[in-house]
Amino acid sequence: MKDASTKIKDTNLEDLYDAYGKMNLVEFREFVRDLIKNARAPNPSILRKIDTMSKDQLVFTATNFAFKGQGMGVS
Repeated sequence: MKDASTKIKDTNLEDLYDAYGKMNLVEFREFVRDLIKNARAPNPSILRKIDTMSKDQLVFTATNFAFKGQGMGVS
């Protein structure tokens, strides 16, 4: 497990939503991959599925991943 300072924060989510509107699908996949890979507790299952997800699925998955990490209990 990584240091607590690598927890996904609100600014990371703001960057995610900004990137969603500005990046193409390939760039956005890499952005989400980096976000999850560098999180305190990366999820290998999500990382394996990223290459098959649409932008909408990616933003939904990354948001839920961040909220779960913050203890909000999103499933």
